[in-house]
Amino acid sequence: MKKFWYLVLTIPFFLTSCGSDSVEDQLQGIWNLDSQTLTACPDADDNGSINFGDDGCIDIFGETICFYATMDFQSGGALVLTSTTVSGGVEEVDTDTGTYTVNEDNDSVEICIDGECNSGTVTFDGNSMTWVGTVDGCTATLVASK
Repeated sequence: MKKFWYLVLTIPFFLTSCGSDSVEDQLQGIWNLDSQTLTACPDADDNGSINFGDDGCIDIFGETICFYATMDFQSGGALVLTSTTVSGGVEEVDTDTGTYTVNEDNDSVEICIDGECNSGTVTFDGNSMTWVGTVDGCTATLVASK
């Protein structure tokens, strides 16, 4: 009988220690943005998508322009967004800092940059993350990978 109670008392420990990582734990680190899509915008002209990385290169009047972006979710809620544009062999880097807040109850993440805050739901699939929220009245979907 003692073995039975020992087993019953240890099961909750194993269930909690084997559980999935928190949203905060999964979110922390540097994420490479793969794409950003805006849909259902009040002004239909604002709908669209952009790819980043090597898939984010476009040709404009014979000149190739490539877009790259990373989001570094640091401990303590600090966020660093770095965007890079490469055009004609010239690299232009822009860095913004902000904050993020995680709500573990509903898997939401609020991202604040330059005083503008947007909240959305985040999901993880292996080394991929998808954030879906509202930005300027549009439904925004960010896809990133580690």
